[in-house]
Amino acid sequence: MQVIKRFVSILLLLWLVNVLGFGYAYFAQILYLKRSPFLSSNANLPPFFPAYFSYLQNLFTGTPTLFPPNPSVDGINLGKAMAMSGILALGVALISLPVGIWLGKVSVQHSPPRTQPTLLWSASLALGLPAFYLGAVFLLLAWRLPSSLGNGLLWVLPFLTLSIRPTLQIARFTANFLQAEFKKPYVLTARGYGKTWQDIRARDAFANIIAPLSAVVASSLRLLLAEMILVERLFNWEGVGRLFALAMVTARSTATRAQPTFLHPPLVAGLVTLFALLYFLIAWLAEIVANRADARLTVEQEAAEHA
Repeated sequence: MQVIKRFVSILLLLWLVNVLGFGYAYFAQILYLKRSPFLSSNANLPPFFPAYFSYLQNLFTGTPTLFPPNPSVDGINLGKAMAMSGILALGVALISLPVGIWLGKVSVQHSPPRTQPTLLWSASLALGLPAFYLGAVFLLLAWRLPSSLGNGLLWVLPFLTLSIRPTLQIARFTANFLQAEFKKPYVLTARGYGKTWQDIRARDAFANIIAPLSAVVASSLRLLLAEMILVERLFNWEGVGRLFALAMVTARSTATRAQPTFLHPPLVAGLVTLFALLYFLIAWLAEIVANRADARLTVEQEAAEHA
């Protein structure tokens, strides 16, 4: 019963996000058309509720819903955009997760338990610098290189730009959690039985930090989704993030004609719903990992359900 209630609540929240996304684009488009001297004649859109119900009907039948002055969103391959963003996100996850955990393990000392200062200040610096700022710096450096080398780096730089912050964030929390574990009595007991620090760190201590670390990884991935919007637009990576940026910000060179994606209500509604769904999926996967790693969490949840 608890699972069904949770599933229904998620569906309701996704529907609410969809309505808000559609409504924002709908009313923002009206204001944009009325304020533009070139497009004010096209400001007569259909009423909101009939327009939204038409969008829902067309959504389930597979027919795109179009609004003036945007003539069409044809030519936008949503499948390709999702694939490109998936490749980027998967590549960043495959880089940041293992590298961050390894870096955190090697950066914690056991006698006395403490974290290397180098990791602390580098992680603080990475968390304080926005990803798009690092991307702009990397682009500036790439433009100063020969064209053959610079064009090749443009395929690598998005992965590098998005990987720095989550890698150092995961590394810092891994080191902090391990440092706290090294102070617990069971570690001293394991040392008394002759276990090496390497064995304790790799097996006992790390197994006990998987649950809290999964929450950190989930938080880092959720932030990654937001960073992808700006980084994909910066590097012109043809993914969902770039498409979302184009749907929210119009190009200055198109003052007399908005691009087809700008404030397109069905497109904006679909994209914000997709990002919300990904947020829920990340949280759900993190919860599964935490419950598998620490059985006490499952017992606590069951006790809360029966209370």
